[in-house]
Amino acid sequence: MSEVILIRTHYFDETLEGFCSRLQNESGREVVALVDESKGQVSVPNTFGKVVLDFESLKERGIYIPRDAAWRCGDYCYYAARLARPDVAAFWLVEGDVRFKLDHLSEFFNAFPNADEVDFITTGYHKSSNKWWWYNAMHAFSEQVYGCMYPLTRLSSRAIDHLMVRRAEHSIVFQERLSNGEMGLSWPNDESFTSTTLSCDGFVCRDVNGFGRSFHSKKTFRVGRPVSLRELETQPNDGQIHHPVVSGVSFLRKMKNSFGSYLKKNMPAEEIRAIFNTRLFLLVALETDPETALKFHDDCEAALAQYNSDV
Repeated sequence: MSEVILIRTHYFDETLEGFCSRLQNESGREVVALVDESKGQVSVPNTFGKVVLDFESLKERGIYIPRDAAWRCGDYCYYAARLARPDVAAFWLVEGDVRFKLDHLSEFFNAFPNADEVDFITTGYHKSSNKWWWYNAMHAFSEQVYGCMYPLTRLSSRAIDHLMVRRAEHSIVFQERLSNGEMGLSWPNDESFTSTTLSCDGFVCRDVNGFGRSFHSKKTFRVGRPVSLRELETQPNDGQIHHPVVSGVSFLRKMKNSFGSYLKKNMPAEEIRAIFNTRLFLLVALETDPETALKFHDDCEAALAQYNSDV
């Protein structure tokens, strides 16, 4: 059965090209860039396939398109790929900030049953409670809610077809509620919608770690504070998948976002300083330059000083 690896992206640079080359050379699978071109055309080398995330074609199929669909609805990438490549039995969807610290990528991609045995493979698969951020949005459509992480997933084509139909059904209900002026409505994201729909509708869903080998942990695969690509590349292979792994200005931007999230959590300033320690500022210098790292350090200290005075 054929499988294709989709790289979800809105850009294509040398770093991503190197990642795609390794994926294609070692996995034994074709790599296709699944590209969001809402901010401009993205050039992809002929070595790889390309599918454009066309929201208009999905809208024509009755699927609701929120303003942040490119970020919120990763399942729409699968629909675009399925429509473009109906011959494929299953797709992997991999975000550009995932990295595999494996000797050979066949270790990972050949470790799982075919799509006729398992419909959905993901990370962080769980039965959710109302403490989860996306619970309420999906609970409006399902009594039981499941969740996962979406940076690395695999879906069978039959599961994708089913999800497309269900998204269109939910779109009718959601838009009717919007037109009726209901307040506080939120369109379910990819993680809640995919996990819940497939789990509740009888499809086989499994975590990546559920096949006899552990490929990720909360330490290596998470959301929030980023991992330096340059530092990770110097470390020995640990047999794990890492996320989020970024470099350059993207690393700095994610560090700033992570710092801001800790402030919003009302954590004690000293605890934040313990996290944003000398080592992290050195990593910023590694990914950018010493002057940028020093400015980031000074900005953090100024923010913490203001934070202390406000508490």
